[in-house]
Amino acid sequence: MGIETKIKIEKKERKYAVYAPPKKIEIAGIPAVVVDPHNEVFSFWYNHFSFWHKHLPGKKAVLFHLDAHSDDGEHKPSIKTFMKTRKDKGFDVEEYAKILGVGGFIVPAFFYGLISRSYFIEPNPAKRLNKTIDVYGFSNGSNPVLEEEGLLLFKRNTRKEILASRLQESLEEDAGLPALMDVDLDFFANRSDWNDYGNDTISASRLKDREKMLKGNYDFFRETLALLPKPGLITIARSQTPCCFVPSDRVDEIQARTIEILTERYR
Repeated sequence: MGIETKIKIEKKERKYAVYAPPKKIEIAGIPAVVVDPHNEVFSFWYNHFSFWHKHLPGKKAVLFHLDAHSDDGEHKPSIKTFMKTRKDKGFDVEEYAKILGVGGFIVPAFFYGLISRSYFIEPNPAKRLNKTIDVYGFSNGSNPVLEEEGLLLFKRNTRKEILASRLQESLEEDAGLPALMDVDLDFFANRSDWNDYGNDTISASRLKDREKMLKGNYDFFRETLALLPKPGLITIARSQTPCCFVPSDRVDEIQARTIEILTERYR
C-alpha cells in the first residue's frame, strides 16, 4: 500500500476572511458591483431597478441566481416592520439589507417588485446530472410573496423544478424583461465542500480533487452563461463575512476568474 504524500500549509501564509466594502465596476460595459455578505446586493438591486421602473413601469427583472445556496429564507421583516424600529429616521435601504441576512434577500426582492422570477442554478452534482433548475415565481407575473404579521414569506407552489432542456421555453415567457445576474463565489468553491480547509496538512490527492472541482465549476459556469440572456446588472458576492463560505485563500483568484469569464461572454 502506497504512502500518500502530505503537503504542509504554513499558517502564517494563510489569509483569513476579512470584510471588503462594496465595489462598483463594469464588466464588458455592464454595470456590476462586488459585495461581501450576499445580502448587500439588495440595496443595489433596489436602487438600480427603482431607476429602471421610472422608464419602463411594471417591468420587473428576471433573476439568474448562481449560488451553492438558494438564499430563499423566509419570515424576513417587511420595510413597514423595519420602519417601526427607525423612529424618526427615514428609510435607508442599506440598513434594511443588513437585517435580511445572507440567506434572506430574495423574498423581499420579489415582494417589492424588483424581480418577477428567479432561476436558481447551483453546482450541485445531482442537479447537474439530472439537468434540472429550480424556478421561483409565477409565469403570469403575480407576486409570489405575501406579508403576514409584518414578515415576508412565499405563497404555496411558488417553486418548481424544470429540466434544463426546457430553459429556453421558460425564458421565452420572460422575453422583454430586464435580466439580473447574481453570482455567489461559493458557486465555484464552497468551503463546506473543502472539508479539510484549515488543516495544517492536505493530501496531494485532495489538492488535485479541489482543483478538478474548481475547473469543473468554471466550465459549468461558462456553459450556463451561454444559455442565458445578457444581463442589465451583475452582482457578485465574495461571501467572506459574517460567515465565510468561500475559502479565503482563494477568493481573490476566484473573483478575478469569474469576472474574466463574464467579460469573455459579454464583450
